[in-house]
Amino acid sequence: LMRTNEGKLDTNNMVAAIRKPLKAVLTNLEDYLPGSGKKRLRQLTRQHVTMGVPDALAACVSSLTFINDALEIVRIAELRRCDTDTIARVYFALGKRLQLDWVRSQVDQLKVDGRWQSRARGTLRDNIIRAQREFTMRVHSLNRCQASAESIDDLVNADPDAFMRTGQLIDQMRERGSVDFATLTVAVDELTQLSQAKNPGDT
Repeated sequence: LMRTNEGKLDTNNMVAAIRKPLKAVLTNLEDYLPGSGKKRLRQLTRQHVTMGVPDALAACVSSLTFINDALEIVRIAELRRCDTDTIARVYFALGKRLQLDWVRSQVDQLKVDGRWQSRARGTLRDNIIRAQREFTMRVHSLNRCQASAESIDDLVNADPDAFMRTGQLIDQMRERGSVDFATLTVAVDELTQLSQAKNPGDT
């Protein structure tokens, strides 16, 4: 974290440092998002335009739906000293490949009753985003700044049995047609543990 000479957080420089890469990610979401994400982004944009919002502003406001993802991408790019374009392509491709997008959509649709369930849903949401970050870091650690969507194969092939078991678990949930807090908690826990596993040869 950036700090001033007095030891305080240097928020002005922190904001300045992420402004450009964050804008780059949000502006290019159409290039990064899988089909379902693009559909969601376009629907939101159309809704805002229908409400009388100018096209450019509607697109900007709609892109903020993915602000948490964009911030994670900027963070990973900084940690790995890599460009946001490379990281974003891997990050969103992972969301589709490992069915993280589906799990997140189900978490968002959970009905909550009271403050505690609301907090529980927020925790699930945070954990799935954290897992996506960890998966992305692992892909990038294998491929440096030459990572791409296809590089995900390297990650999956490092522990195919574990990825297959988790994938089958999520497939079973999807076949049920409905999920609840309990089933989604299991799914998120499985993904979290898998995301934190070490690649062979990692130290």
